[in-house]
Amino acid sequence: MTPAARQRHRDQLARLLRQRPAQRELVERNIIYLKTEQERREDRERIGVKLNRRLSLRPTADELEQKNILHSTSLNSVLLQMKPSQHFHLQLQTLDSF
Repeated sequence: MTPAARQRHRDQLARLLRQRPAQRELVERNIIYLKTEQERREDRERIGVKLNRRLSLRPTADELEQKNILHSTSLNSVLLQMKPSQHFHLQLQTLDSF
C-alpha cells in the first residue's frame, strides 16, 4: 500500500468515526444494550408470563362458535363442496376482499 493510499484510508476511517451515531442513539435504535444479558432474559420472562396470562383469557374457538362470531366452515371445506372450475373464481373473490 502506498503512503498516499494509506493516508486516504486513515482519512476515510476518521471521517466514518466522526459520523458514528452517539451511544444514546444506538441504544434507542436497539443496536447496543445498556442492560445485562440477565436483565434482558428477566424482561423476556416477564413479557412471556404476561402474554400467556392474556392468551389464557381469550375465548376458545368453541365459545366463539356458540356466540356465532366464528363459523366452523373453513375455506377448504367450501372448496371441497365446489366444482373445480369454481375454485378459481372463489380465489379471485377472496383476494379482492383483502
